[in-house]
Amino acid sequence: MPGPARLGGQRAAETVVVGCADGALIYADGRIAKATSPDEDGSIGTLSGAPNSAVVLGNYSEPTQVSLIDTASDQVHLVGLPAAYSGTSLARGDDGEALVLGTDGQIHVIDPETREVVAAIPVIEEWSVPEDWQEPRPGLTALDGSVFVTDPGTATIHAVDIPTAEVWNTAELNVTPNDLIGVTGDLVAEVSEDDHAHDEDDPAHDHDHDHDHDEDDHDHDDEDHDH
Repeated sequence: MPGPARLGGQRAAETVVVGCADGALIYADGRIAKATSPDEDGSIGTLSGAPNSAVVLGNYSEPTQVSLIDTASDQVHLVGLPAAYSGTSLARGDDGEALVLGTDGQIHVIDPETREVVAAIPVIEEWSVPEDWQEPRPGLTALDGSVFVTDPGTATIHAVDIPTAEVWNTAELNVTPNDLIGVTGDLVAEVSEDDHAHDEDDPAHDHDHDHDHDEDDHDHDDEDHDH
């Protein structure tokens, strides 16, 4: 049955999850199920999925708890943290780990299967969640085997290796970072036979050929003039 308010959505292993005011809706294989929060006012809005995990990480109405939505069992489980966090503080690791950047400046690593906090990695100084949601706050995103953390207080970005708990690079920015998203920057260009056929039909392509023929005719005229 539908939730009273839709707040956010995410994909996880061919499943679509939509957060709402009292849990989450789960769509998979033509079936819609409701995963109800354990608390009456347990709203879920920000979600982070992983292609290799059936569990979706979500925020929760309680500021020191996150939700783990099990799309296989249609259940919402809660994990307590020693610090608060914001909507930009959730990400997933390469192995599907649930990652939360707390206001204590640490990345809290959660095993989505056991629902245990297995590590805490210090990255930045302590910070506070702004009351205005449009105000800059630290961000967290995963890309190419690393996790990146932005700190608007110091205008810096940090690269973190989760398995070794190492902050392996830090760079200063000339802007105040707010939100964060990662892209590979890879460009894949493929030319198919159909594309080549279209090029053959292109008038500009014919013009090039005509130009070549004109050059040949000009060369012949010069030879006749010499004779």
